[in-house]
Amino acid sequence: MTRLSGTTGISFWGEDRAFRRILTVIVEEGRRNGQIRCDVDTRELVADIIAEERSQLISWCLEKGAYPLAEVSMPKLERSYIGFEKASEKSRADGKDS
Repeated sequence: MTRLSGTTGISFWGEDRAFRRILTVIVEEGRRNGQIRCDVDTRELVADIIAEERSQLISWCLEKGAYPLAEVSMPKLERSYIGFEKASEKSRADGKDS
């Protein structure tokens, strides 16, 4: 992959990866729209999402694709990252610790 990266102009590693850049734009837009939590740095959140997706992909491969990947991974991502801040605020307003 490193050789391919050097010949295609596509960065497969690091901060300049296309997937990371696209995901950063999505996270920032979601934050502006109040859809994604804002209590974690964008870079950290994007890194966490990528790590979670990688984990889901590895598990799916180990199971030989026995289940629909998107149907299993999206709910997990949503529980972890989407709307978390609003839920935490509601819990605090209700007198519950988050």
